[in-house]
Amino acid sequence: PIALVSGLHYSAITDLSWSPDGLWLAISSHDGYCSMVSFSPGELGVQVEDQAKYQYKPPIVPELETAEKADATAEGTEVSGKKDTNEAV
Repeated sequence: PIALVSGLHYSAITDLSWSPDGLWLAISSHDGYCSMVSFSPGELGVQVEDQAKYQYKPPIVPELETAEKADATAEGTEVSGKKDTNEAV
């Protein structure tokens, strides 16, 4: 680990939040306490310049078919303005 902070709270940690400059870490816990931990510039490394390159991007999940769409398709009725007859072309 880069840093180890222990013994600050009597109960489990509930949340952590970094300051925009990355020099402060706010910690809250079930015991009702909040703590602020400060770091010196460069103590944890350097700030990433191209942050957009490293941002989390959720996976692309295909649209799930709703039961209504499935029923309409099976019956050969119109779905989204198009008639589906379930016939092979």
